[in-house]
Amino acid sequence: MRFVKILTLTLLISFIALITLLMISHNQRLAIINQFAKTQLADHQVEITCFNFHFQSDMSVIIDNLCLTHAKAHFEIKNANIQWSASSTPKVTSLDIDTIKITGVSPLFQGSPTTVKQNEKQNFNQVLSSALTSYIENVKQLPLSTNINIKHINYSPFLSKSNIFNNDKQTTSNAVESIKYQGSVKLLNNSLNVSLGDERDKKFLTAQLNIDKGHLIIEASSALTPLLRIVETHQFPLSSELYKTLNSSELSGKVNILIESKDSKVIIKNSLTDLKASISSSFTQKFNVNFSGSLNFHTKLDLTPSSNDAINITLFNENNLTLESDPVLLLSLLNDYNVSQEIISIIKDNPLSKFTLNTEPNTTLKISNVKTNLSSLEISAKDGSRDHYIKMKDITLNKAVSNAEADYQLQVNSFNFNSQLTAPKLKTFSKDYVSIQLIGSLTQTTQQTLIKIADESFVSLKNIVFPIEQKNSVPRTLASIKENKVTLKGTIVIEENNQLSINLAVNNNASQIVVPKKMELKNFTIDADIKGSLNAININAILSANNVELSNMNITGSIESPQFQFSGSKLQLTDLLTFNMKLPTEISLIDGVLDYNIEGKISDFITPLNNALTGNISVSSLSGEIDGIWLQELNWQQEVALTNGVLSTIKNNNNNLTIALIETGSPITNVTTGIDFSYNKTFEMTAKLLSADVLGGSFSIPQVKWPLTKGHSVDVQLTGIDLEQVLALDSKEGIVVTGHISGQLPILYDGKQFTVEDGKLYNINNGIIQVINNPAVAELKNNNSQLQLAFDALENLHYHQLSSTVSMADDGYMLLQTEIKGRNPDIDNDVNLNLNLTYDLPGLLESLSITDRFEQNIIDGLQNN
Repeated sequence: MRFVKILTLTLLISFIALITLLMISHNQRLAIINQFAKTQLADHQVEITCFNFHFQSDMSVIIDNLCLTHAKAHFEIKNANIQWSASSTPKVTSLDIDTIKITGVSPLFQGSPTTVKQNEKQNFNQVLSSALTSYIENVKQLPLSTNINIKHINYSPFLSKSNIFNNDKQTTSNAVESIKYQGSVKLLNNSLNVSLGDERDKKFLTAQLNIDKGHLIIEASSALTPLLRIVETHQFPLSSELYKTLNSSELSGKVNILIESKDSKVIIKNSLTDLKASISSSFTQKFNVNFSGSLNFHTKLDLTPSSNDAINITLFNENNLTLESDPVLLLSLLNDYNVSQEIISIIKDNPLSKFTLNTEPNTTLKISNVKTNLSSLEISAKDGSRDHYIKMKDITLNKAVSNAEADYQLQVNSFNFNSQLTAPKLKTFSKDYVSIQLIGSLTQTTQQTLIKIADESFVSLKNIVFPIEQKNSVPRTLASIKENKVTLKGTIVIEENNQLSINLAVNNNASQIVVPKKMELKNFTIDADIKGSLNAININAILSANNVELSNMNITGSIESPQFQFSGSKLQLTDLLTFNMKLPTEISLIDGVLDYNIEGKISDFITPLNNALTGNISVSSLSGEIDGIWLQELNWQQEVALTNGVLSTIKNNNNNLTIALIETGSPITNVTTGIDFSYNKTFEMTAKLLSADVLGGSFSIPQVKWPLTKGHSVDVQLTGIDLEQVLALDSKEGIVVTGHISGQLPILYDGKQFTVEDGKLYNINNGIIQVINNPAVAELKNNNSQLQLAFDALENLHYHQLSSTVSMADDGYMLLQTEIKGRNPDIDNDVNLNLNLTYDLPGLLESLSITDRFEQNIIDGLQNN
């Protein structure tokens, strides 16, 4: 605009001079003109070096040649037609120029770029308003009343031998002619039209300026690449860092701009389309970032000096910007900036080379002295069938003027992050992507980052399989989960020293859980409240399966070595059986309650048995069938501990297991014992003071261990056993025995079978033995006369002594060397009998209806292989 103003002023001055120089010689004319120009053009540092003209018949002036010299450029004007009107003061009515040649002779802008310092009392709008007001006022002062038409402009800018902003970029003196521009200017009725093209006359810029009574309108359209070349060629006063970026970058596209000014109000409307760029800056020096897309915005500014309003920019239509980069080089850059290896590993397994930035129509950008706000922004990426995006709304950056580098606040009022990622550490368990949706807000300052996570935020993984590694065999599955979904709500605070503070409500829901041949669950959920930091965490949770509450969980302390507690109260055992567990034996319960509490400290996450814990378990009022055996009122209490890799019970001197009734062929009642067990690679159990009522009496065992080892012995104490009930277990026709016996049976396990040596049985009261009408006895009496007297005595024997020495070999048959003393009142004789009786103990046990699975090992030990 400065050149246009100088040129117009020079032509007007020259025209006035023409009137007085019509009859003067050429040399005289030039001298007078130069003297006139010195006074009139001195302020503009313009000198006329050549001037040839003549008049047409209509008195219009034809300038054949006019040469102007300025410190920045030389001007040569050829074939200019000046129309004027004769009056007391001659007035130029139009100016028609065929050709103007402009040659730059020195840099348009001198010196290195400088940083404009802002007065702390001025806001951003005031600084911008001050700058724009100066430019607009200068434009408004352009003399547009005279019609001007310049058909051809040939412009060769000044090029220095070296670019002061990039010493590696050299320009030789011969290259001065290598950059040329062509254009035209037309001024008609206060409307200025300018066009500019390259040396091949390929037009890349058009502009129109209208000024009417202080109302200014500028419209311009240009290709971006040659426009940026003009900026670089003329060394505009931009930062050296920006010039370095421009020198190493490639940009193309088209820009359209509208500027309208009236009454201290300025409206700017800009459209950047078909943008393509490859940029390398100091931050991205390892790799190029490629851009493409469009940007459309408009803004209204108040240039009143006292205005404190923010600058409001509206992004109209749709705006999108696509970024492309090399994922491999991106990983290298992240390594250089010491980004955590966990994040780098995730990016490595999810390589993305293209990102798109989008804004919704009518998105607003507000800029003030200390605050910048963007109403919405979306960043998206696509990898095959996977979509990744984050949508942000109401993004605000507040910056303190007094300490701008240290104090700031970035606030994202609403964000929605959605992605499907491959998680490196989860590849072993699932081939599916991890689905992530995080909704919330973010506030970041120099001191901390606050992330608020809202409802509907979740992390989900499907088709999870926990394998069992086996060498030289087909892999097996420990368990599988159809989907595990974690929903989140709450806050996460990251302090300046990277300390983490958490306040989250978390729901973890695993669906369709299958443990092959053991259990199937519809769902397993953990509802947790997580508070504190990684060094002082506090987690309270409720664990449920199939909508049945199983446990209350509490975890406290350092996350690396936390204290924990699991407890359950009044859990109905009937509910637990709905879990479709594949138990080793059939269980059908009608009642039963489970209570437990387990607590300890985790110091070894890899080997769970290396941690320490204590706990207590209580089963109350269990009633139901276990493998066809009816149990009633089973009660069990146990304290356990895990120490040095060994899981064991805490020993006590009290019985902790009672059963009111075991329903067999002969009911067993009032069972009581003390149970202890331990697990260290193998399971061992001890039952102490085992006793129960059976067959009208009772039995007791001081101690029995399982598994049985060679040489292990068990002393079975029998008290008050009713012989009539014993005989009923293997009832024989015509035999009746009454009375009660007590005794001791020492049972020895030799590693394969059970044996009995020197067992003792004896009666504790008088009884009766009656053998009448027994077919087997009748046959013996008929075939052996020697036994007839003995069997006659047994037909109604009232005994007062019955004792046996008991032994059992490994064939399972028990030998009773029995002595019976008594009297048969029917024959009035004393009876003294010594009998050797054998009895099938496995048959006896089977008659007790103890199921094969429950007692098969015992029976097998009594039988010969």
